[in-house]
Amino acid sequence: MEKLRMALIGAGGIAGAHARRSQGVKNLEITAVVDIDETRARALAEKLGGPRVFTRYEDALAAGGFEAVDICLPTHLHAPVAVAAASRGLHVLCEKPMARTLEQARQMIKAARESGVVLMIGQVLRFNQPSLAFARAIQEGAIGRPVLWRIVTAGAGPSSPWYLEHEQGGGPLMDGAIHNYDLARYTFGEPRSVYAVGHHFRPDRTAFDTATAVITFQSGDEMVLSWSWGMPAGVTSASGDVIGPEGVLLTSIPASAPDRPADTAETGHLAILRSGGQYEYRAHGKNDLFGDEIQAFTDAVLGGLPSPVSGEDNIRSLAIACAVLESAATGRVMEL
Repeated sequence: MEKLRMALIGAGGIAGAHARRSQGVKNLEITAVVDIDETRARALAEKLGGPRVFTRYEDALAAGGFEAVDICLPTHLHAPVAVAAASRGLHVLCEKPMARTLEQARQMIKAARESGVVLMIGQVLRFNQPSLAFARAIQEGAIGRPVLWRIVTAGAGPSSPWYLEHEQGGGPLMDGAIHNYDLARYTFGEPRSVYAVGHHFRPDRTAFDTATAVITFQSGDEMVLSWSWGMPAGVTSASGDVIGPEGVLLTSIPASAPDRPADTAETGHLAILRSGGQYEYRAHGKNDLFGDEIQAFTDAVLGGLPSPVSGEDNIRSLAIACAVLESAATGRVMEL
């Protein structure tokens, strides 16, 4: 197989990012677009040069004409589509979170394993140069170990209601923070325990829209994450750093920092602040993370290589998200 043909399943917001980036991926062709909203599917297909359009994924799978699927659906729909596709011998690229529950994720892994297909989860920070530079700095001991990664972010959240329904999207501590859990695992290793407190700022939604979680890793490192999708429209706030026994790692450099380097289109910087107020600046590249992610999937399928982000690996990041939600609901510390 010289070129991978792929069906894009889902034509909503994230699918647009996948569609745009896929056009620059070598040896890849989108041959079908699937969405229950035919108008939306046709609009996206037109931007891709006119691949076939389906309103039911079952019809697309039956029609064929592709060797892989790219699943860009609401989280609770990932598993049934992934299992159906893998059972037909199709390779699967699936957006994060892998699934809404661990049982759904296990079904996906089982189907892919039995059919011998690539199952890759779209944890896009694994392909993000700033995130990789962040991980390297910590792993190299730039501020000593153990460290405490502190994250605070708040806003109104996505407009689609399913994100804040407990059984569908799970809220920000499932859908948004899965990136942080996965990068933390990549950086620190496996977690040990989770404790979380959740709130409903918006009583019209069933998921916790606001929560704080403390995640302790076997390495001794910790992450404290406070996230809200319960803010009024137009209200946003964000901050974050990593503190260690030898200094602070800053991914956003203060404007007042001395000799602050200028970021360019190709290069950004993170900063390390040490004793005496001394700054060290580390340059990192910038890249098309979605494009690199889809390219890695394409190369794995065509080259007969292992999944760059396998289901067996990523179910462990999903386990953190599930434990956070359970701790917030029960008030218990969850051992992992």
